[in-house]
Amino acid sequence: MQKTLTDKFIKGLRPHAESTEYRDAATPGLILRIGKLGRKVWEVVWTGQGRRKRMRIGEYPNVGLSEARRIASEKKSAPLPTDQPDRVCDLWERYKEDIQDMRSAPDIAGSWKKWTLPLIGHVKLQDFALHHANMLIDQVTKQSSANRAHAVVSYTRPAFRIAASKGWTRGNPFADVIAKKTYEKRERVLNASERKLLWDYIQAAPYPWKPLLSLLCLTGQRFSEVAGMRRSEIEGNVWFIPSERHKGKRVHAVPLSAKAQRVIAAIPEMHPDLLFSVQKGKPIKQAAHEKKRIDKITDLKNWRLHDIRRTASTVMGDNGVSRFINSQVLGHAETGVTGIYDRSEYLKEKREALELLADKWIANE
Repeated sequence: MQKTLTDKFIKGLRPHAESTEYRDAATPGLILRIGKLGRKVWEVVWTGQGRRKRMRIGEYPNVGLSEARRIASEKKSAPLPTDQPDRVCDLWERYKEDIQDMRSAPDIAGSWKKWTLPLIGHVKLQDFALHHANMLIDQVTKQSSANRAHAVVSYTRPAFRIAASKGWTRGNPFADVIAKKTYEKRERVLNASERKLLWDYIQAAPYPWKPLLSLLCLTGQRFSEVAGMRRSEIEGNVWFIPSERHKGKRVHAVPLSAKAQRVIAAIPEMHPDLLFSVQKGKPIKQAAHEKKRIDKITDLKNWRLHDIRRTASTVMGDNGVSRFINSQVLGHAETGVTGIYDRSEYLKEKREALELLADKWIANE
């Protein structure tokens, strides 16, 4: 839809069932896109070096109508050479190529697209200064949380380090920025009746949640590690979590209890290697919707999926498993000289601990 845009018109826009674009008749190439959730984003399209290009400018009202028109006009009249980015959004186009093989690439991309680009994507790199970085932190903290702001800075800072090293910016404004992270010490442990409630829900759940959540309880491993479990990682009755999927960046051996082995044996071979997937060839990343269903159907209160891991550790400790073997089961990294030289897997001791965990977790099954 083409229309001469005004601030009054833009403020009055409401989201539709699908994303909608409005082209500014006063500035060729300038587009205002309003998403299904109501976010209003400026974009500009132009032809450079024989190719049609499209760039995100920023989010309204952080970038006003007059500024969006100015930026769009600059792009239309003077396309940039391909060897040097001009704005923060151009920097992202370069940086996203560098992170493709990184494990955290989806998180980095999500952070940039949701926060960094809408808030500071329109700023010229040569003009970028400390107050822009602080504005990003303040806005993310206000709209989300201090922890989210800390993550956004962590994901944004490396790109500006590269930009500074190449002379694209006047130093790295993020180098001295501190986004404080708040820590909440969790001590929540599910008691016996709560474990029974959760286990009963799990047994009635469909694939993939029944086997996935069952193994979460029976192994005490992290959600991402269980969700990404592959048949090729299982050798006999031991699951070897590869270093690239383990938080400690090392292979972690997890003996599978008899109950865990039965859970795995019952999983249908819907995918060549992955045990759990709702999209062909892609592991499950999170369980927020399933967690909401559990909260709605059961009486479990004030708990998180990660509390299952703490509960597993507590159950083993309360039933005689030593702190050392408990730590070995959980795959915690050891420090000091002993941790460096001791490469024993303690498979026998870990197996006994996990068999005990299975018995105690579902004793009322």
